[in-house]
Amino acid sequence: MKIPDGYCLVPLKWLEKQVLKDEWTEITEPKISQVSKHLGIGVDKIKKDLNKIGCPLRKSQPGGKGRGNEIRFFKPTVECYKGWLDRK
Repeated sequence: MKIPDGYCLVPLKWLEKQVLKDEWTEITEPKISQVSKHLGIGVDKIKKDLNKIGCPLRKSQPGGKGRGNEIRFFKPTVECYKGWLDRK
């Protein structure tokens, strides 16, 4: 199989990372699932960290019971949370 001119092969991980980065710039209030994808950690870990005193992640809207009612966060606090995770 020959690759057509003007095209190249890239690893799938790299492509997913670039697509997620582009999507992340468009999001204003990320949901917990979007934060999970952006940081590469599980939703359960985020929920457990929210109960810790030093966690910088702040909710803009609490989630509710039922489908589609996910917790939303202030976007600047997600970057602070990322730094907090790196220091841990």
